[in-house]
Amino acid sequence: MTSGYYLLDHPNPAATVNPDGQYHGYMTMRGDPFLIAVHTTESFADELGEDMGAENVAAYFSRTTTAASYHTIVDSDSTVRCLPAGLDGTVPHTAFHCYGRNTGTLGVSFAMRASEWPTVSPAWATAALARAADEVALWCRRWDIPARLVGVGEADAGVAGITGHGILQEDRTDPGASRAFVPSLFPWDRFIGMVLERLDGG
Repeated sequence: MTSGYYLLDHPNPAATVNPDGQYHGYMTMRGDPFLIAVHTTESFADELGEDMGAENVAAYFSRTTTAASYHTIVDSDSTVRCLPAGLDGTVPHTAFHCYGRNTGTLGVSFAMRASEWPTVSPAWATAALARAADEVALWCRRWDIPARLVGVGEADAGVAGITGHGILQEDRTDPGASRAFVPSLFPWDRFIGMVLERLDGG
């Protein structure tokens, strides 16, 4: 019987150095999640035939020696849940996605490069954004996280909300090839609006 979480169902042989020994992360989280960090995987978007972007990144996490993982990866036609985020009675696991800030933070990633937002097709972008918004809205509802943008100072102060990997971590610029919400290639306003639509609708 499978769990429905890719990294639990596909143990990583290289994760044996981790005390939990199954994937790069921990099977518990100290405290409830209060932040949602948005990422890009920095792999190319798969627009040729069937979109296998999210599946390929999840498979990479199941064999890499690099200490990295997300809770969920999306592309234009797939939502791959890698680790539990507290839905359906699960305990939120700690993913290794934002150095120094993994505790209290859930990570969702788009299977693409941050620089690709202007070049992927509108249909691909809309479908991927919708899948991420579906997942993030579930997390917001479960953990009472407001669908609002949170800067690094607010995150440090414990303010709950949605932020970017590059906002929190100085050596990263995803998901929008920027360390700021504006300017950014990632459509922050559109994405927050999509999450709010899902929350208002249910």
